[in-house]
Amino acid sequence: MSTKAARPTTGKLELIATFVRVVETGSFTAVANEQESTQPTISRQVSALERLLNVRLLQRTTRALTLTEEGRAYYERALAVLDAVGEADASVRPGASAVTGTLRVAASLAFGRLHILPRLGRFHAAWPKVRTELVLGDRSVNLVEERIDVAIRIGTIRDESLIARRIGETRRVAVAAPAYLEGRERPRHPEDLADHECIVLASDSALDAWTFRATAEGAAAEETVTVKVSGRLSVDASGAIHEAVLEGFGIALTPTWQWRDEIAEGRLVRLLERFEPPPTPIHVVYASRRMVTPRVRAFIDFIARDFAADPVLAGRGVASAAALGIT
Repeated sequence: MSTKAARPTTGKLELIATFVRVVETGSFTAVANEQESTQPTISRQVSALERLLNVRLLQRTTRALTLTEEGRAYYERALAVLDAVGEADASVRPGASAVTGTLRVAASLAFGRLHILPRLGRFHAAWPKVRTELVLGDRSVNLVEERIDVAIRIGTIRDESLIARRIGETRRVAVAAPAYLEGRERPRHPEDLADHECIVLASDSALDAWTFRATAEGAAAEETVTVKVSGRLSVDASGAIHEAVLEGFGIALTPTWQWRDEIAEGRLVRLLERFEPPPTPIHVVYASRRMVTPRVRAFIDFIARDFAADPVLAGRGVASAAALGIT
């Protein structure tokens, strides 16, 4: 009797690919839309794979799909199989490595306007056959449902279905306009913010608690303090905070990448110089390793290199501050 493991048939590979996409999207319907099929058809394909394996891979309820223990183990192995097949196909397919086509990139409105859009000219110069659709907005888009190839996200990535690559880091500082500070005592410690008007995002109530750590020059090493802030103005878009601060509505906690000349020219004043919140990571995320086309890979590598060369986005401590005239 042969000891060689049975090789999957073409039909079985299709079932495996469908199962993996169902796990990645968490939805039969999303995969049906991708494949221009129907939800019952996708469900039957997963059921057929379970019958072939004689094991249940997914627990189905009216509200969610959940991997069984066996399903989780099979999913990890299935990813490796499909990655290997994809690499084999790409190695012999004529023109497979050509960087062409339309690339859909998502980012927040302020960050995309300031740090993605200005870089696209050089990206297009390097890859002239790529067309880019830049999708900007402060809501978190669903990459699969909205056909987004890659997104730039700031903060911790909690969605385990996404592949994330850390490409940078941003510092945040407390700032205010001179007009707001006129006649008021400047805060020297984060706890002093309780006596001030602070501007927060209306879309996230958790953002009215600001956490600071003492910097290297701080009065108390390792000191961490969280303060509850409030004010008469909140906004529903992060970019609007920029204008609200300049108009003198209060103090804001903002990323250093959002300010260019305002601090150096005196239109804004940095406050709490001895304290900063912990730095926030910047990630590029995409839905699946197997969905990384040559144009997606080219963009990810380009933006990672470019961010690493930018001291504001690389989070190099004092260098980031110096680039903005912050001391």
